Amino acid sequence: MRTTLDQADQAARLAGLQALETTAKVDELGAISLNLLGAGLHDAGDSARAESVLRAAQQRHPRDVSINYALGTVLAKLSRRDEAIRFYTAARSIRPDTAHELAHALEKRGDSGEAIAVLRDLK
Repeated sequence: MRTTLDQADQAARLAGLQALETTAKVDELGAISLNLLGAGLHDAGDSARAESVLRAAQQRHPRDVSINYALGTVLAKLSRRDEAIRFYTAARSIRPDTAHELAHALEKRGDSGEAIAVLRDLK
C-alpha cells in the first residue's frame, strides 16, 4: 500500500488503491491499514470506495479516532452532514481535540450555537 500511496501520478495512485480495495481482506486488516486505504481513496478522488472501506473499518474498530474522523470527512465531502456529524462526534468523544471539523459541520447544518459551543470547548 505504501508504494501505491507514494506514486506521484494521481491516476496510477487511484488505480492502485482501487485494486487494493478490491482485494483487501477488511476483516484481517488492522485499523491503521484500513484508515490509510480509505483516506487514500478519498484523497485520490474515489469517495464512494473510501466510504465503503471506512464504514467496514469503523464496524471493526468503533473506538478508533482516526477511522471515525476520516469517515466523517468523507461523508462531509459527500454533503451528508448529519452522518458526518455522527462520526465526528464519535471521534470527539474519544479525543476531544478533534472537534474542529465537527464545529464546521454543525455550522454548515445551521447549528451555529452548537458549533460555537464545540469551538469553545476546544480552548
